[in-house]
Amino acid sequence: MRNSSDPLEAIQNFQKKTSDFIRATKSRIYIFEDRNVHEQLKLVFAIDKSHASLQFTQNIDSNEGVVGYVIRSRTPILVEDIRSDSRFRSIQSEKATYRTGSCIIIPLQANSHIMGVLTFADKRNDDSFNDGDFKTALELSAVLGLLIANNQMKELITAQSIAS
Repeated sequence: MRNSSDPLEAIQNFQKKTSDFIRATKSRIYIFEDRNVHEQLKLVFAIDKSHASLQFTQNIDSNEGVVGYVIRSRTPILVEDIRSDSRFRSIQSEKATYRTGSCIIIPLQANSHIMGVLTFADKRNDDSFNDGDFKTALELSAVLGLLIANNQMKELITAQSIAS
């Protein structure tokens, strides 16, 4: 990975490299809008099939869907096929225009503080993610959590120094 002095660029590069490594066609990083109130998540970075990194904001309710399940349980999950996984049958929307197959969803944490969620979906060649992919994603997400926490701390310090 190339050196970057820009924390957001480092986070984006890390996400892309991890997605490439586990062969995910989609990845999302959602961060809580307010560090102290875990209600709204905003989509910060997205990677799609072309592996073009996009930066934009899309809010989602942190109490809904599979992402909400991961946040509430603080437990990362590996789902081989979400359509046949009994844990999530009741939360799948009939109105959804996109349905994932296999996915990995990991709470992003640093020092026991949950900051958001990292998702990987739809492995290339219509394969399912496996235990090896899951373990790799877990290990790399710990580093990503620290990168995000460091960026948030830098933003907080900058805001405080501007205010004083």
